Amino acid sequence: MTSSASDALRKDPKQRPMWDFIDQMPQAQFQPTNLGSWPEVREAVRGRVGDAVVKGGSPKEVLEGLDAVAAQAEL
Repeated sequence: MTSSASDALRKDPKQRPMWDFIDQMPQAQFQPTNLGSWPEVREAVRGRVGDAVVKGGSPKEVLEGLDAVAAQAEL
């Protein structure tokens, strides 16, 4: 019989600091590293994400720009 690592950690009181993390895992969304476009998109995110939060920045424009980078990279 097999059991999941999360079940084992849940049963161990010494692992209590990990429980919140374990609870979030089913909803986790991971970076799309399997897409060929991901390296280019990742670099665009790193270079542009700060523009969304600076004074006068536009999160909408940043996200639209990242979407355009992703679409172009997929071609």
